[in-house]
Amino acid sequence: MSLKVAYLWILMTVASLALEANGGATKYTAMYVFGESMSDVGNNKYFIDTLAKADYLPFGIDFSGGPTGRLCNGKILVDIIAEMVGLPLLPSYADVIVKGDNTLFGVNYASAGAGILRDTGYLLEIHGLGLKKFLILEAPPIGCGPIRVRNMKCNATLNHAVVMFNTRLKSVVHDLGSNYPGSAFTYAPSSQLFQSLFDTAEAYGFKVKDKACCGVGDG
Repeated sequence: MSLKVAYLWILMTVASLALEANGGATKYTAMYVFGESMSDVGNNKYFIDTLAKADYLPFGIDFSGGPTGRLCNGKILVDIIAEMVGLPLLPSYADVIVKGDNTLFGVNYASAGAGILRDTGYLLEIHGLGLKKFLILEAPPIGCGPIRVRNMKCNATLNHAVVMFNTRLKSVVHDLGSNYPGSAFTYAPSSQLFQSLFDTAEAYGFKVKDKACCGVGDG
């Protein structure tokens, strides 16, 4: 799948959710996010023992709120999704605890550097609490992280492990859809999107792809 096709697929999925919400068939009243650095909106800025922080410039240089903890110059994907389904940008869980931010429209629990453990498998638990629509993105090609790149080549062993994980993940998401017919479990094949970004980085204006930005560890 090409970069454009993968990206358009994700946008089309999100757009369909937004259209459904705006059309009145379903009203999206809240959104909850679980993930890692690509979804973190500020949880890590309160952690003392991590280098994965982004609460300083040039992070947030194009974001209306300045550096907030997003590992990006502006909005990230979860911000765009929230806006497309008619919701405000979500606060980080840490900001809720520290500053008392409003949780009326949901919370973002994502944390840069987070992993996948058995005791972090929230999905069915939160489904039991009433959440019915889930958008599940593939794991990205971690072998292409700057710390893993050697001679401008990704770590093939790690990326192969990601492929195996995503194959199993797709099967699990399909089974969830079959076992819970009153809910929607949508699988987004996004790994190729990030792989293509690495392979054709220069075409998108990136000049360096074997070093992490802005002093945040080694990516």
